[in-house]
Amino acid sequence: ITMTSLSNTDCEEYYTFEKYVESNLQSINNTDENGNQIDYITEIFDNINDPNIISKLNLLVDWINDSNHFIIYTGAGISTAANLPDYRGENGIWTLKAKEREDKEDKEEFNDIKSVVETFSEKLVIADPTRSHEIIFDWVEKGICNYVMSTNVDNLHCRSGLIRDENLSELHGNLFIEECSECKKLYKRDFIVTLPTSKINCHETKRDCDKCVGEGKKETLRDICVHFGDDYKSVPSMEAQYDNAWVNCIKSDLILVLGSSLSVETACSLPDYVKEKNGRIVIVNLQVTPKDSIADMIIHQKCDVVIEYIQNKLLMNRDNKDNNNN
Repeated sequence: ITMTSLSNTDCEEYYTFEKYVESNLQSINNTDENGNQIDYITEIFDNINDPNIISKLNLLVDWINDSNHFIIYTGAGISTAANLPDYRGENGIWTLKAKEREDKEDKEEFNDIKSVVETFSEKLVIADPTRSHEIIFDWVEKGICNYVMSTNVDNLHCRSGLIRDENLSELHGNLFIEECSECKKLYKRDFIVTLPTSKINCHETKRDCDKCVGEGKKETLRDICVHFGDDYKSVPSMEAQYDNAWVNCIKSDLILVLGSSLSVETACSLPDYVKEKNGRIVIVNLQVTPKDSIADMIIHQKCDVVIEYIQNKLLMNRDNKDNNNN
């Protein structure tokens, strides 16, 4: 999905990539302790007006207020309100492709793949941060949230105002940033930096580093997206992103997971470190996740709905506190 389009010559390599994705999905535990099949795709919607859900949300607000180091972990589900697809939901990219592949010939299916990727890229360039992105930025500015980590490459957290390495880790990179592997300079663009015919796991963008060129060296820039099968050697800057996220996890007593399937290693293991330090894990997602068994609270609802509710409660509590002080 880190490509703006694909040529037919990339077809065989793309199918190799698809097989890797399938193996990743198959690696998830699909049965419970009783041997029953676990459904990770069907969407569940908790009634936001249900007294039990309201009680949960109010408790979450209390946990946030009492937290000494509150952090947030976001996945593709936070960006669906920006008209961007997720990956493993009922209408997710991988879910739909798996359904379509059963009945299509290679050529017809490959044209569909090109269409999906091109449409995603077009939406991505013009996408605005969602209400959740905006509120999270507000929480970071006010010191309510101490750190944000995300597996999204859509740049929406940065567009909302968060700053990489300062209060944000982009664990899988950013489609709008390229870097020089020699001098480590980052280039932030207003376009997707990967090439229209990029090969899978190929990071070169064919643009040169102006800093190195000015010093008499010719260094080709690379995208910073972590593709399936990549490690830190493929994207050197990602090690620092993960390390910053890990440090905040071991300091945290509360992590709020928003819109993530929590199924892609190694990022999906980060909430485990919070739990190991006796912190709380709260998951807001429309589907069941492999981490539900260790979560202290699970809410099946859209991210914007939950975040708006929490924001209103936080503002209400602050107003009541101000009135009492007066």
